[in-house]
Amino acid sequence: ARSGGRAVAVWVALALGLMLGAAAWFLGGGWAALPSSTRWDLTQYFFNEPDQALRIAAYLRAPGAGSAIAEYAWRVHESFWGSFGWQVLEYPRWLYVLFAALGVVAVVGAGRRVVRREAPAAARAALLTYAASVVITAAAAIAFFVAYLDMPYPVPPQGRYLFVAILPIAVVFTAGMSAWIPPRRRARALLPFVALLLTFDLVTLLGVVLPFFYG
Repeated sequence: ARSGGRAVAVWVALALGLMLGAAAWFLGGGWAALPSSTRWDLTQYFFNEPDQALRIAAYLRAPGAGSAIAEYAWRVHESFWGSFGWQVLEYPRWLYVLFAALGVVAVVGAGRRVVRREAPAAARAALLTYAASVVITAAAAIAFFVAYLDMPYPVPPQGRYLFVAILPIAVVFTAGMSAWIPPRRRARALLPFVALLLTFDLVTLLGVVLPFFYG
């Protein structure tokens, strides 16, 4: 168990080191120092315009960037859970707050699973990998929207950019929520959990979406 915990700690340290190193390289001018031809080739895969990466770096340093990023993160959260008709049809505000609270509970629960070593080291490392992929996906989505802050009509943050990480999100959320349930009762708790999700989907379809578009 001790060796497994060390393996997880080493994995976390390496992942954080790579992410912090990449951020320091980018914000420190490493991207700008690359040959223009190299930057152009890379932007064809990762960005929409050749100067988009530099615009993101500049906006992240601008005054008020923190509040803009926080607002974008919240709007991505809202749109991910449900915002239809190009984000004109939304749930009540309290429901998004409830989803955010449940997300915090799930994240803390996932952390408990890792810290308490309730699973093998490989399983805990996989859970951390999923969590890291969610964070990276969300950060990339928000950075994409930040690149268009100077437009007359900025691109609205959209939760669909998180759909590529839907599996990691589901794993972290499910593993985190189940961490609060005694192991002997987790199998029984799965049925009401699935029933609650199906009920939410039906209420959304029949009570929100269909009445708006076909009512």
